[in-house]
Amino acid sequence: MQMQALAGTQVVWTGLQNGVAYRVRVQAVNLAPDPSEWGEYSAEEIPAGLPDVPKTPTASRAADSPLNGGSIDVSWAQPFENGDAIKAYHLQRYRNGSPDGAPLTLTGLSHKATGLDNASSYTFTVTAENKAGVTAASPASAAVVPYGRPEAPPRPSVQNVGSSSQDSGIPRVSWGAADANGSPITKYTVTASPGGAKREVSGTSVDFTGLSAGTYTFTVTATNAGGTSTSSPASAQVSAYQKPGTPGVSSSRTGENRGRFTISAPSSNGGNAITRYEWELSGAQNRTGTGQSVDVGSDYDQTYRLRARACNAAGCGAWSGQATFTTDKRPEPPRIWVTRGPQRNTQPGYGNCTGSMCTVFRVNANATFPSGTYTFQCYYDGNRIGSYSWTEHLSAGGYVDLGCILGNPYGTQRTAKVYVTISPSPSGIVVEQRDWPIR
Repeated sequence: MQMQALAGTQVVWTGLQNGVAYRVRVQAVNLAPDPSEWGEYSAEEIPAGLPDVPKTPTASRAADSPLNGGSIDVSWAQPFENGDAIKAYHLQRYRNGSPDGAPLTLTGLSHKATGLDNASSYTFTVTAENKAGVTAASPASAAVVPYGRPEAPPRPSVQNVGSSSQDSGIPRVSWGAADANGSPITKYTVTASPGGAKREVSGTSVDFTGLSAGTYTFTVTATNAGGTSTSSPASAQVSAYQKPGTPGVSSSRTGENRGRFTISAPSSNGGNAITRYEWELSGAQNRTGTGQSVDVGSDYDQTYRLRARACNAAGCGAWSGQATFTTDKRPEPPRIWVTRGPQRNTQPGYGNCTGSMCTVFRVNANATFPSGTYTFQCYYDGNRIGSYSWTEHLSAGGYVDLGCILGNPYGTQRTAKVYVTISPSPSGIVVEQRDWPIR
């Protein structure tokens, strides 16, 4: 292709194809009939335009971000070169929306930004440069916070809990907040040693329940979106203990109408010395107290029930089952009664009784009657039989036949109530009045 009738010594040749090599030569023309010879060809020149504006770069927290974060991986796609190879990319970093330093000149398609503030938000734009110049900036990348996993929490402190609402003997572990390194801490993990029991909490303290009695130390780690920190230094040692187990309760007889409840130690004191035993007595008496023995009883036929629990610095354990003690049964009072004895017709001091229905008074005694010699007088329906008194020996559970005789005092019409008097009269004696069977 040619350009003609040009004045001057330079020209801009438009309409060429970018990326294609061109050479030019020049011929001079004046008023002479013929132009000059063509000059030598120039060196090749390749026309080019600005590259396309790069597309939005990709930014993400660096996968190999160190413990304290601060690294972001940025990458972008190569744009259309437009006739000349891209010789450089210019990456601009923004921190919380404002430019953060001068653009970086790069030749590749990625960059690891390091040394960043792990709690700040960063975006990136990129431009491309060839011999035609520098493009406009790409759209900004997504915002990225280059957080890291938390720093290790400080050494925890530990003490046994003790208040009106919480038993002592439970280690309370407390620590200061860890440096979050740009991402909120989602949990703390507290580990007991020995044993490795763990508790996960969102705050900075935990009452570490459920430990067996023993001596423990504790460490703490913090976790966020970046991972889990290294462990804190171990706490000081603390003893964990629990409420005691259930004590034993037994009862025994100590005398007539007397008994004693005995409270024995539980199989486990929970890891802390038992300071007292509490008991509750119910039944014939209702009272409470402390100690390991309780004496009861004062009368017959009384039932007592007692339960107990053991207490230490952690509080009081569960109540035992109830033990029971019953005093002696009230003995049956001494008792005597009259039945028909052998048939007899003659009675001194009263006259004769005619007929087979005439029998002597037989005095019977129960087992609690005090054996001895007594004087008896015989009665029926309030009427004394004869003027004699009868002195005889009567044994417990036995009988004695007296000399008084009675037939059928009312014929066959009705029975009579018969009984005796006794002297001396035993304490509490019951003299029964019983029917005298008709014969």
